[in-house]
Amino acid sequence: MKVVLYDIELSTKYMDAITQGWIMAKQAKPLFGIEWNLLWETPLADVRNSLNIIHEF
Repeated sequence: MKVVLYDIELSTKYMDAITQGWIMAKQAKPLFGIEWNLLWETPLADVRNSLNIIHEF
């Protein structure tokens, strides 16, 4: 609502970010049930790859 009321010129940027997040979430494997405490020593890139989490910024 803030974008619609105050920052309409930013709406495309926000919607693109929301869309990208939605697509990334649909491609990733489920994060429930993972024993995160066993992954502390695993490099983050390896964890992301194993869960199909694409990290783009």
